[in-house]
Amino acid sequence: MAGRGGDRAVSRCTRTHLVMADHGAVRQASSRSLVAAAVSVGLLCACDGQAGAPTPTAVEQSRRSVTPALEEVLSVTFDDLDVPRDGTPLDDGTGRVLAAKIRVPGDTPGTVSAVDGPRGAGKALQFPAPCDVQVCPRAIVEVMDAGDLSPGRQDFVLSAVLRMAPDETSPGSNVAQKGFSTGGGGQWKLQVDGAEGLPSCVLVQSATDAAVAGPARHVLEGTSSVADDAWHDVVCERRGGRLSLLVDGELSASTVVPEGLDISPEGPVRIGGKNVRQDNDQYNGVISSVMLSVAIGDGGGVNG
Repeated sequence: MAGRGGDRAVSRCTRTHLVMADHGAVRQASSRSLVAAAVSVGLLCACDGQAGAPTPTAVEQSRRSVTPALEEVLSVTFDDLDVPRDGTPLDDGTGRVLAAKIRVPGDTPGTVSAVDGPRGAGKALQFPAPCDVQVCPRAIVEVMDAGDLSPGRQDFVLSAVLRMAPDETSPGSNVAQKGFSTGGGGQWKLQVDGAEGLPSCVLVQSATDAAVAGPARHVLEGTSSVADDAWHDVVCERRGGRLSLLVDGELSASTVVPEGLDISPEGPVRIGGKNVRQDNDQYNGVISSVMLSVAIGDGGGVNG
């Protein structure tokens, strides 16, 4: 797939920002391109040939020789929020005008709010509090569809910096997703499951893909809770035939998936819930950022 990233110089970063996660994890990301490892602290970027990240861990070093270049295609942050409400526009990191916005049914004041980000730096979005009545407050962030948000057969890294209290868990809290698990369109998703608050990664093969046999849906669940009211950096990573889940720089779980699995969902990216209807798998905690990076050029995936 020569078009993604194309002739852009991979070693050069035009805009770099930092997202601080708990336990000292730092992600450096570029709005144009990344030289990234499938790393235990997120994405690394070298600008003009100079390393701009902490000393690589053993996991990073072991993977670097086979790690493709990644292009950041989505970067939703909330640093510019003041009083968020229905329709509040957000920067999705791509330069597309009004590409992302907050959606709150009924525009109910106080449903979402801007709070301090990790370590007091920047801002984050507090989603609706849990409730046990028939009609609960709902809110999501919706990012308009674009072709590069569907990785297809390419390798990709999906990450979120989040905070969730023990009483904010539910059977399924959707952190970020594109597509649905049914309907044949395919899906990528990061969520937090059950009362224990275990993070999980979900891949659903697009029904139009006849090249890969086996189950269409692949779920990888972590082994430790993130529902402890602390900030966590959660990463879902597809590299060739392996799906991995990392939490705060540590590998939490990993599994084999069919290499070349086509993940080409249509429709918008949704953060905090699958839609704004009731039973939307509402996320009730805080999110500081959501990022997606996809392999460029010949770097990853069977389509290259």
